Amino acid sequence: MRKSHENPFIIKLYDEFLGEPLGHVSHHLLHTTFQKRGPGKQSRSNDMPVKGHNDYSIH
Repeated sequence: MRKSHENPFIIKLYDEFLGEPLGHVSHHLLHTTFQKRGPGKQSRSNDMPVKGHNDYSIH
């Protein structure tokens, strides 16, 4: 499917859970923020979990 706004699964997701597109719930759950990283720092997506480290949140 090339057009997400015509996808029946996406339509059902918004109807039953997310509410309106660009609404509060969909914005809160589907959007992310980015933080500037210093030189030599890799993105968090490349980081492997460290044993005993429980912070798996998206920033």
